[in-house]
This record gives sequence, C-alpha cells and structure tokens, in this order.
Amino acid sequence: METYNTKIAIKASSQTLWNILTDFSNAHLWNPEIREVAVDGSDSFGAGTRIEAAIGEKTISALVEQCDAPKYLRLSTIIGPRTGVSEFRLTESDGMTVLEHILRFNTNGGGPLREDELAGFNALWKWIAKNHRPD
Repeated sequence: METYNTKIAIKASSQTLWNILTDFSNAHLWNPEIREVAVDGSDSFGAGTRIEAAIGEKTISALVEQCDAPKYLRLSTIIGPRTGVSEFRLTESDGMTVLEHILRFNTNGGGPLREDELAGFNALWKWIAKNHRPD
C-alpha cells in the first residue's frame, strides 16, 4: 500500500477551507487540468455522494464514506487501476487551520503515482496559499 501525506497551515477558519475543498464546481480554479467534475447524490453533500473528475485524459472516481463538516472528509477513490482512501483533516487552533490530506492506495498493477499525478494533489494547497484572504 502506498501512502502520501501533505498538509498546509492557513490563517483561516476550518469552515472557510472546507467551503473551498468541497466547492467542486470551482475545482478548475486550483487545478487547470480538471476539465469537469460531476457530483451525484442527494441535495446535500455527505456520505454516499459520488464524485467524478475528468483530469486530463483520466477520470478519478470517489465516494464520500464519511463527512464531518468542517473537520473531516473520507473518500474511497479510484485513480486508474489504483484504489484507495483519501482523507482530509482540518484542525483549527488560534486562528489557523491545518488542512491535511492523507492518500492511501493499492497500486493494483498501476505502479506508484507519478509526479504529474501528484501535482494535482498539491495544486489545491498552492492555490489556497496564493489566493486565500484571511478571515
């Protein structure tokens, strides 16, 4: 099993960062490789919501397994032949929020993620750091 862990601390509330993280209609703003994102589920975002993102020539599929807004999001993910779990943890303290992303997956013959595939996971942190206005 492969594991990738990234995190960033931002002067913002966890709710503000949660809103950015779950605003799928604007995901192309932080990752220009995203061509389309489809969210299928009930009227409210939560456990059972399905997400499909067309990124370049690939499609990433995810199912929300657990959602505790604005603190925790757990998705089962499929990236090509790879399957795994993506967790987002938001921890707020003293006007700062640490946003951590932990990705664990089985390669299923697809090999480890390449640098260009990992770039999409890091693009959100860079976009937030550059564009976010402190609360």
